[in-house]
Amino acid sequence: QEARETIPEESVADVEHEAAVASLEPLQRADDSVEDDPELDRIAELSGQEFAMALLQHSGDLDSSIENMLVMIESGRIDVNKRIAELGNSQAMTPFLLAVGLSQGQLTLDQFHRFLDVGVTLQNDELSKEMMASLDNPEVIEAWYETAAFGPEDHEQLLNNSLKNGNLTLAEIILEDKKGELDGIKLSSDAIAGSITRIQAIAPLELQELKDELAAADEKELKMAESFLIPRLQNSVDETEILLQYAELSEEQRTQVIAANERYKDELEELKEILSTHSGE
Repeated sequence: QEARETIPEESVADVEHEAAVASLEPLQRADDSVEDDPELDRIAELSGQEFAMALLQHSGDLDSSIENMLVMIESGRIDVNKRIAELGNSQAMTPFLLAVGLSQGQLTLDQFHRFLDVGVTLQNDELSKEMMASLDNPEVIEAWYETAAFGPEDHEQLLNNSLKNGNLTLAEIILEDKKGELDGIKLSSDAIAGSITRIQAIAPLELQELKDELAAADEKELKMAESFLIPRLQNSVDETEILLQYAELSEEQRTQVIAANERYKDELEELKEILSTHSGE
């Protein structure tokens, strides 16, 4: 299954690629108090990929990584708007954007408000529009949209990004809740063409091979496989749903998308069944 990058180049996507390995490492905490954890002092001095990977390896999983990063901010170890990595075009990876990426689209409203409480600066820029399109929680999307003062002028790009990321929730918010459809907002021809190309390039999931691999996996590996594979396959389902509901397609394109949609749904159900079977053993 093709992985979707949420930001360009040296990014959360690169970190996520290593997260499965990092999550299997034992926790390295000196004691049970996260706030007093001396390892967080060391991590706070790092930057770029070193910061992200050290955080992942120390925390043990993605959720704990976000929590530890918030603890570092709330305890004053790092600034909430620290430029962790420069990404070009005056854009930078910040703790908030890293948390969005690490959340696999599941950043909670409570976590969002904790970032607000410590003074996060939310930008209305290209990177933010890319990252917003990776979120599945409509409450967080709405809160980010309002706090960063997004508006109708951003709707077309957000809609195109929703297709790229397979984010049906964001597409519905822009076109329906924000009345984008009434304003004539449409998916661009380039966005549609890119999506069709992705669909054509994605090979069927090798379910039997995956089943054999998961049969030898332990509980932690199964949990990580579930946290990565199911969201990505759901993104593929949602990408085709966006095309079918909102894109202007030729008859040939619509036939291709319908076939892909049915295949992704079948694969998703089979994958859930495989994971459920092994998790119950």
